Amino acid sequence: DISDRKRAEEALRKSEQLYRRLFEHLQEGFAYCRMIFEGGDPVDFIYLSVNEAFEAQTGLKNVEGMRATEVIPGIRASDPGLLEIYGRVAATGNPEKFEVFVEALKQWFSISAYCPEHGYFVAVFDDITERKRAEEKLIHIMKAVESASDAIGISDSLGHHFYQNKASSDLFGYATAEEMEAAGGGKAVVKDPAVAKEMFGNIMSGDPWVGELEMVTKSGRVFPAFERADAVKDDEGNVIGLIGIVTDVTERKRAEEEKRTLERQVQQAQKLESLGVLAGGVAHDFNNILMVV
Repeated sequence: DISDRKRAEEALRKSEQLYRRLFEHLQEGFAYCRMIFEGGDPVDFIYLSVNEAFEAQTGLKNVEGMRATEVIPGIRASDPGLLEIYGRVAATGNPEKFEVFVEALKQWFSISAYCPEHGYFVAVFDDITERKRAEEKLIHIMKAVESASDAIGISDSLGHHFYQNKASSDLFGYATAEEMEAAGGGKAVVKDPAVAKEMFGNIMSGDPWVGELEMVTKSGRVFPAFERADAVKDDEGNVIGLIGIVTDVTERKRAEEEKRTLERQVQQAQKLESLGVLAGGVAHDFNNILMVV
């Protein structure tokens, strides 16, 4: 009676089919490889089996049975760190998870590597190049915001501050956005509550608010400022936050006042000059009369 053996064979066949389908339809790239060592150092590896996602994500075709240095010429020189990690996994059996930029392919990958048996490794990976580019772009934007000379603050749709750049903390005297929020958030920096309410109402309706107003620092100093506040919207157009850019116009106001003072002085001088000319004319006429007399 070989019923048990047949059932075991059928179960094994179904199991192999299941894992084959998983292997073929896995969205992440999959590569089963044998490591090649020279003098204990990892120098190359052979692709034994890869799935379709491997080819789709890397663009490498017909790699099974080939060495990595044949498939990707120059990988040993351009990406020695990758060979080192794979060699360490294959030699020690300890799995590792990491993100790496593969110079030879000009791509970023998130990789999980483990060792099914000594000298071999499996790499399950995902192409994260677009995510890394977005992260780098965000880093550049944040650096630009931090380097801005104007005060920039961001809050959620309820007006609770959660970010301010260095210029903002320097201007208002709060070390962090959390400290500003604890003090009252936007209400703490706008002197007139009615103006703050108007600004918030405009933004929540989707309209920007632009204008001059008086603001207050942590120490209580009141100063004139120019602010532009806009709504931050999601892809559906819903307001999810607010961003405000504040410029301290104290020096500009002082310069304008000095200019007005100077203009008044010039006008006064011009009036005096006109009076002098008039007086001189009268004196000349009067002198002519005296000459006749």
